[in-house]
Amino acid sequence: MKVVHLNTYEGNGGAGRACLRLSDALNASGIESKIMVYFQFSESTKTGTFSKGPFAKARAVFNILSERYLSKAVAKAVKTPFSLQWFGTSVIDHPTVKEADIIHLHWINHGFLSPKFLAEIDELEKPVVWTFHDSNAFTGGCHVRYSCENYFKECGNCPLLRSSGKNDFSHKTWLRKKKLTRN
Repeated sequence: MKVVHLNTYEGNGGAGRACLRLSDALNASGIESKIMVYFQFSESTKTGTFSKGPFAKARAVFNILSERYLSKAVAKAVKTPFSLQWFGTSVIDHPTVKEADIIHLHWINHGFLSPKFLAEIDELEKPVVWTFHDSNAFTGGCHVRYSCENYFKECGNCPLLRSSGKNDFSHKTWLRKKKLTRN
């Protein structure tokens, strides 16, 4: 059995460290486990990357920074992260993804896998496991929802956004995610 783990960064943050530990444990138990990340800060023997080469790396940096700064422009100046998830990249043609029997998603924000590119993964008709290292997978953009329960009602009126209303960015993002998961 071959498992591929997808994460934005290698070993960065709790999701990255958990991904590395899980892959090591699977390999130790005889399951072929590989990690593919969107962006590597340095060469690694533990992970492969989707942004090999100068053009791909520059595109990844553009996506990551655009996602972060545009999200900051629409969100209030609070510590709770918010992602618009407008940017992304396709991974379905990569040999490691094609060869995998199981695809395990971890933390896939910062310009890596937008709802559009997540939907492509479903077209591979392989089992997908998604570990939610935060709440972003099922909200309209926030990563930590605290007491907000708007995601039960398609988000909107987001307390994190500078311009909040029924059809704000959180509502539009939530609808894009719902379209992804409806099947």
